[in-house]
Amino acid sequence: MRICSTCPEGTIMEEELICAVCAEGYGAGSREPVVLPHCGHTFCRLCLFNVENTGRLDCPTCRKSHTGTAVGKLPINFALLSLSETRRRTESSVCSVHGSPAELWCQDCQEALCAHCILEGHLTDGHDVKAAKVVVEEKKQGIRNQGNRLYIHLNEGKKKLLEEMRDWLVQLSKTCEDSRNLSNSTQNLDKILEDTEHSCTMKNVLQCEELVESLHLEIMEKPILKTADATSVVRGEAERLQFDSLQWPLKVCALATDGRRSKIRYEYKRLHMYALSEQKEDAHFIIQFSAMQLLIPDENPEIFMDLATTSRHLGRVYISLWGYLRRAQHFLALCTGTLGPSYRGSKFNNVMDKNGPGENIFCRNYMYKHRPCSKGLMDNLEWDGEHERIEQEGFVSAWSGGKSEAEAYFGICTREKQNKKVACPFGKVIRGLEIVREAVRHEPVTDVTITDAGVVIPH
Repeated sequence: MRICSTCPEGTIMEEELICAVCAEGYGAGSREPVVLPHCGHTFCRLCLFNVENTGRLDCPTCRKSHTGTAVGKLPINFALLSLSETRRRTESSVCSVHGSPAELWCQDCQEALCAHCILEGHLTDGHDVKAAKVVVEEKKQGIRNQGNRLYIHLNEGKKKLLEEMRDWLVQLSKTCEDSRNLSNSTQNLDKILEDTEHSCTMKNVLQCEELVESLHLEIMEKPILKTADATSVVRGEAERLQFDSLQWPLKVCALATDGRRSKIRYEYKRLHMYALSEQKEDAHFIIQFSAMQLLIPDENPEIFMDLATTSRHLGRVYISLWGYLRRAQHFLALCTGTLGPSYRGSKFNNVMDKNGPGENIFCRNYMYKHRPCSKGLMDNLEWDGEHERIEQEGFVSAWSGGKSEAEAYFGICTREKQNKKVACPFGKVIRGLEIVREAVRHEPVTDVTITDAGVVIPH
């Protein structure tokens, strides 16, 4: 029932729907009406925040003191809040001239109308009059369409910023890599100069001279040093002391919310982010791991694994994952450590059909708290059925049998077998398959370890 604002009862009702402190109508949010428990008077929460003084609150109406309950926890007067919302909706849908429901809208005059209004000129003047509900929906749809167009522009801006961040990270990582090379050269020079000081024969001095000349040629080939001025020996000695105060080489890492860190390296002309680690590696530059994740492509993320035996490093393997599969996302998580454990430190377990068609090498576990574990970290991973495919060389496939306790179990095909089907391949080796084959040939295969893993950040 609508209460007329011109009658005394209506005036009283309107006063009840207005905060006595700020004279603003109640509404959801900061203006919601809250009750003071000791006296029962109601005010908007924002005003009570303003009058609260070091935990003590005096009622603005009766001055009764209230302690104990914080303003932020005072109960809402839902009856008044409901009446306020109803009043607001009613006032906005009533004709200000005739007091009748304003259910129509004049497109020419851009104003709400009631049935009396259209008889007083709008229709006879040829104005375009529509039902207000229809116009409201049209305008809402227009706002949605404009909002979607703005989202597109905003998202394009975000993509551009991510590209700029990627370029910045590449340059920063290149700088760190240059610093690593300079640090190694500095250590080599230190060793040559130390040997020179201890040289007592012409033969030893000539060897040191040859080494320093070789190092000179190597250093001068570095692009960053080609324009360096090295004419002042005194300046070189002074700057050496200055630079020794900085821990070299420069390092950049990604920091996860749980405190773990991920190395970021520029290697083989690409940006690599290693699996998260508990080791607190000191870094000169730190970026949030969540920001780095935004740079990993959804469609075909590329991971890497370093393989080694107890006696030598075999090499690095790159695998392109099919990102539309949850199983690929699960494998990515185990290569980056985003869900906790990772494949770093895991060993290969066995080879199937060695030296023959259908040859595969298998890894069953990831490392969790320094112990092997194969239980899945994600639910509803694909298996068999529509995900079954004819095996190809380089395929990385699931071999869990669809069992949740073995979802970490994967195999890499090194020799395909004609018409052989695998239950769920989720990626393919795109570089380093010869490294995998070398691991297959190694005896015993259980000596082959995934010494490190991570993801490539494309640019």
